Amino acid sequence: MDNPEETKQRLESEETEKGFYEPAGRRGACSFVHNGRYCLHQGYTGGNPVLSISPQNSLEVFDLHTAEWSTAHALNKPSRDEEEIDELPSSENPKSISGACCTVIDDCLYTFGGWLSGYRNADVHELNLTTMVWRHLEAQNRGSGPFLKDKAGMVAYGSHMVCVLGGYGYPSRDHIVNGVYRGQKGAEYAWDLNSILDICWTNELHLFHIEQGVWISPEMAGTRPPPCAAFTLTKVDPHRVVLFGGKQKSGRVNQLHILNMENWHWSGAIYPTRPEDPWPSKRSFHTACSLVDPRCVPTPTEALASPHQLGGRRFDWLPCQPPVLSPPEAEGSCHTLEPQLLVLWGMDNESDPVNDAWILNLSSLTWKEVSLPECMREGKVWHTMAAYHPTPCQAEVITFGGSPENLFANLESIIPNVQATTVLHFGVSPLHQLCLEFVSGLYEDYAPMLHCLPALVQRAVRDNHRKLCNLRNFTVAQL
Repeated sequence: MDNPEETKQRLESEETEKGFYEPAGRRGACSFVHNGRYCLHQGYTGGNPVLSISPQNSLEVFDLHTAEWSTAHALNKPSRDEEEIDELPSSENPKSISGACCTVIDDCLYTFGGWLSGYRNADVHELNLTTMVWRHLEAQNRGSGPFLKDKAGMVAYGSHMVCVLGGYGYPSRDHIVNGVYRGQKGAEYAWDLNSILDICWTNELHLFHIEQGVWISPEMAGTRPPPCAAFTLTKVDPHRVVLFGGKQKSGRVNQLHILNMENWHWSGAIYPTRPEDPWPSKRSFHTACSLVDPRCVPTPTEALASPHQLGGRRFDWLPCQPPVLSPPEAEGSCHTLEPQLLVLWGMDNESDPVNDAWILNLSSLTWKEVSLPECMREGKVWHTMAAYHPTPCQAEVITFGGSPENLFANLESIIPNVQATTVLHFGVSPLHQLCLEFVSGLYEDYAPMLHCLPALVQRAVRDNHRKLCNLRNFTVAQL
């Protein structure tokens, strides 16, 4: 049996030899969580937005089970023979851009639009996250699809379609008929008079059918949000999405809109009931995520049965009532699943970073400001954030990158990016996880006796100890 002191020194030596990797700081990237992995795609990786675009073939991956970063490269074909693996052909690969939006359906990532040196697009790409193969999904009716744009919002709709909303851009040649721009019926376009280009904010909403390769325009009900970009669009249950904030023609806003995707009914703008009620400030380039697994939140029945009165304002949407789960509940589940939305940081109307965080209770439509750790009280702009749900009521929220400065103060200056990974824990961990974390914290002192435990428990303790050691390199907080 090893001497405890020698064992401790050996463990410390092994951790040092492994080295440490963290991606270059970036802003304007796409982020998502898949199978316990937080992934980054694209984005500005340096101060110069023209010369500092991240590698177009790669994903930066943060494994939430081990707290380690790695790089995953896209390949040409899913071959097991390494000699047959080539780089992906450029025709199928998305261009290196920022400001794209993304969503995940099953084991595939879907991206839309984006910007690079004044060029915008309306392309949809698919990345198979199992084979790491990109595919360009060509639209058969581009003239009926969205404008070329960036800073839009995107969510999954069922298992065969993606929904794209809003953004900042301009029409393609396919949208011009007899010299006139042809936009979506019912949508609005607010043209930017300060731009030398024919460019606008829009509130158009399109569905893209993945298998058929066609754009669809669902008929909207209720009051659409005004034309907007750089907002957040977040799914809070299988059928509802929440839009918050963003940049409109008149400036940045703190409006809240809710869309029921079962009948495409918009709530209209939701405001605080009273001036003194807590409410986030106006912002864009912020992030938002659901603190409860959206797949596990039942939608309210008869959600549009009648107009509902709230704070002196009528809107045709009823807040979701938290359901009571029938016992026995699985370990780690909660008795009520109240949908909650976390909003973090952003940029205000003076183009300066906002340094706060808020949680929206979707049942009461009330906001509560969250006290952030000291190291997170410097606001960031155009960072990334996504949530992993170990249980329906738990959330491990990961943030990365962003800029601590005004993005538009001097377009010729070098704007720094933040290289910092932050892990925020929301909710209560299951008892077995709490026990595992406690034992793992004593790993170095009791490692010689680890062999007395069952094999599966030994592996779990080792893996969790490895994760705890790696988390020392990052900011971790329980909120």
